[in-house]
Amino acid sequence: MLGSLSGSFIIGPQAMNKKIKVIGIAEDDKDGAILVTDKEDYIIDRLDEWDKKFYHKRIQVTGRLVIEIHKEQSTPGHAVQERVGKWHIIKNAKWELVK
Repeated sequence: MLGSLSGSFIIGPQAMNKKIKVIGIAEDDKDGAILVTDKEDYIIDRLDEWDKKFYHKRIQVTGRLVIEIHKEQSTPGHAVQERVGKWHIIKNAKWELVK
């Protein structure tokens, strides 16, 4: 569950904590549910996977946007499985199908 990731070093978060409304395609990722758009992929906080009703469908998600920057932790001789870079996370998300 993304809401409880451990082992990732966060620089920030650049907590925009701004209310957003985004339309995209509901997909599942190794780390949980995401919303795929033309501009960004958004991680849906504390959602492991989409219900079949929403999976692969066009949906609208509203919530609070938080951006976290994750720094690489791997060192020479010590590889760590990790996801680095900028994460766009939607917290307190609510969603609905878009026709």
